[in-house]
Amino acid sequence: KKKLLLLLNVWVALDRGRSRMDIRNYFDKRKGDTTSTNHRHKRRKVQKSVVFSLPNRNERDWQRVITILGSRPIMDSQMLDSILRDLPPTKRRMNNRGLLKFINFVMSEDERTRFFTKTLPFMQKLVLDLPKIFDDEKVLPLLRAYSQSSIDLSRQQCACLLAASFFCVHRKIWSPKYQNPNFTYLFHRSTDSQVGKFRCILHYFSRLSAEEDDEKAQTRIITFHRRVLSRSQCERFEPKNISNIGSDCPLTAFRVLSKGTIEDEGCGMLQADFANEYIGGGVLNTGCVQEEIRFMINPECLVSLLFCEAMRPRESVIIIGAERFSNYIGYGRTFRWNGDHRDQTPFDKKGRFATAIVAIDAIQCDVTPQFKRKSMVREMAKAFCGFSVDTDVLSQDYDSIATGNWGCGVFGGDVELKAMLQWCAASLCQRKIEYFAFDFKRSNNIQLVADVLLQKKLTVKDLWADIAHHADVGLFAYLMGKHAPLDANQLTLISYSMNYSDEDEGDDSIAEDSASGNDASNSESEESAQPDNSGNSETGFNKPQEVGIDDTNPDVDPVQSKEDC
Repeated sequence: KKKLLLLLNVWVALDRGRSRMDIRNYFDKRKGDTTSTNHRHKRRKVQKSVVFSLPNRNERDWQRVITILGSRPIMDSQMLDSILRDLPPTKRRMNNRGLLKFINFVMSEDERTRFFTKTLPFMQKLVLDLPKIFDDEKVLPLLRAYSQSSIDLSRQQCACLLAASFFCVHRKIWSPKYQNPNFTYLFHRSTDSQVGKFRCILHYFSRLSAEEDDEKAQTRIITFHRRVLSRSQCERFEPKNISNIGSDCPLTAFRVLSKGTIEDEGCGMLQADFANEYIGGGVLNTGCVQEEIRFMINPECLVSLLFCEAMRPRESVIIIGAERFSNYIGYGRTFRWNGDHRDQTPFDKKGRFATAIVAIDAIQCDVTPQFKRKSMVREMAKAFCGFSVDTDVLSQDYDSIATGNWGCGVFGGDVELKAMLQWCAASLCQRKIEYFAFDFKRSNNIQLVADVLLQKKLTVKDLWADIAHHADVGLFAYLMGKHAPLDANQLTLISYSMNYSDEDEGDDSIAEDSASGNDASNSESEESAQPDNSGNSETGFNKPQEVGIDDTNPDVDPVQSKEDC
């Protein structure tokens, strides 16, 4: 096509009687023209952008926003719908059916009155005060891929940006590597889980409007930090190179908690976010699993969608200081808002809430085989990237990591493999693991294996070598067979139990696996979440305990005969 276009231009020039020198000058000028309207050129130029444009950067659009939002108060849902359709950046044919149904049929009369008389005017004021809140700045820096950097925003600035997202006046960065920060798609549906999201968002703004006069709270800082490992650092996680990063590094403490959640019980720890490579996953769409729920109960995390590029394999995103505003019950389609939450987390040296949320994305096992050497190295490097964040960024020491079944939900990860890889990464950072199993039926297996490996005083090098050597399902059975003093009967039983499928657990297995806070990725289809297929059974290592182990007398041999086994 380019050659044909070139010949066509030459033919047109000759037909007009131009000389060869004129034609050469014409093409030389075209070659040096940097304002070409070529589509690929425009796309490359936009991808290299290093700033996010605030709504007031375009003067014409901003004046229209001021005219529409500042002209008169919004009195009812019909008027709100009309304003959402008329606001720039472009006049949209928006489908606000979900939001309108929530306002008209779900909200009580008192809630609706409070929303239109207090909360919504406060949100309008936040948007109109944007130039003042940002000191006339019109851009924000981006957290770009392979570039380690941080952004600090005040609580008021975060609220202002989220109010602009509610009215859908942000201009999305023209690149597939960034999320759409507007609530456009959130307003489409009115399912029960979407209703829970609406309540979380509006409760956040309601709380802020009530605390508007608290100047100290308005200036509190939230930090968004992008951490990047170098390529050479990732290569050191190859099994043959593991000795270069701590061959003598012992495994740290590992404790499994079958009850509780990361956000409730993980105070004072680094808190894992089982993230999508696109930060936030489907939080502004239909997704409603671990990451999306965390971003809804800590709404200031939603600001990261504006300027955070999709994570690459050796990157993580850390959000420090996000306050929790809501309680919840349920998971996925059963998610519901469950009242106000007053965050009692202490403050760090910078005056932020000492809540550090570490977003790390796992591989999709239906796309990339998880037991390949390259995949395991990638997962270990990813976990290490999140768990080894510098103390200078955190402003205080976190000696433990609150995590769980990372990547084991819709991404189909093996629970045994992911638990051991996270343990290796945390041990290299000299941080303990608090593993929240979320009622996972085989959580006792994880604790039993961890206790055995700690008793044998294994190092990270030893465990990583075992993982790389086995590289298949049934990792726990392999580790127990190698390191635990078991006879042939026990090994046979353990191998059977670890490869036993959960066919008889039915829908309860799916519900419990969903409630485990498993991966937040691919969140637009939480209906497709599948039960864990790690190969473990409900019995696991509990079977010998049920028939032959006397916990009250440690001197008794656990298995004394074939009949006991």
